[in-house]
Amino acid sequence: MDEQSVMENFMLLSELSREEAEPWRGLCHWAIASVFARLQKEVDLIAWGEALSYAIATMVYYKYTLRRVAQNGSTVFSAGDVKLTERTDDILEAAEILYKEGMASVAHLFEDEVVLLGVKA
Repeated sequence: MDEQSVMENFMLLSELSREEAEPWRGLCHWAIASVFARLQKEVDLIAWGEALSYAIATMVYYKYTLRRVAQNGSTVFSAGDVKLTERTDDILEAAEILYKEGMASVAHLFEDEVVLLGVKA
């Protein structure tokens, strides 16, 4: 499990290209550090690396989605009088569900699983 695997999972979740995802690398680094600080000392990172990588990517995706919604509101596309919108509540709810499911899959590896299962991680 490394930063690149987290980035690749984040790109899959967000549907961003490598170039579009690059500005989010710092957030990936922060999320990895945040999760590693809470891991139990005896966790086998080789055995759990893939699951941890995905779980961390869901955290990054949730934070990315919060920022995207805060910056862009609900407008997705606008051309003249035609405006397509998306429901931000639905987008945030889906991102939160992904995050909670991702963290739930590795919750037993954490010292303080309750903190990470809340969306305040």
